[in-house]
Amino acid sequence: KEKMKVQINQIWQYAQSISDTEDDLPEPPDLTTIDKEKVGIAIAKLNEALADKENIDKKVKAKLNYINKNFIKNIQKYEQQEAGTSTDSNSKLMLLNSEQGIAHRKKRCHDVEPVFGNIKHNHGFRRFMLRGKKKVEIEWGLISIAHNIRKKEA
Repeated sequence: KEKMKVQINQIWQYAQSISDTEDDLPEPPDLTTIDKEKVGIAIAKLNEALADKENIDKKVKAKLNYINKNFIKNIQKYEQQEAGTSTDSNSKLMLLNSEQGIAHRKKRCHDVEPVFGNIKHNHGFRRFMLRGKKKVEIEWGLISIAHNIRKKEA
């Protein structure tokens, strides 16, 4: 939300700088707290102020198009995240960081990647020789047995 506030203020300052007279634009909006209505009003004012200008910088025009397309939708998403009702990956991250999520992660403390690295690098296994799910399961079982035997011997 802070980035949104900064971007809207930057475009507002640009709009004031290219305005022929300072009386054309009202004072910039108060974005100390960002909500959907305030941002919608600010975007509408910016669109109105910059609509008839010919000499608009391409970067500012691209940023304004991005704001028009995404800011209202993103604010709704951020408000859902703050309320804790979002269903996307950020809410899943919040669930993982909760007390219950931390307890669940502590149960899964084993790291399996070194086993695959050992099988691939030290034993030269790069691809299955057989085709078909059943045959691959058998081949992987044999490779796993060989790996476990090597661990017991070492």
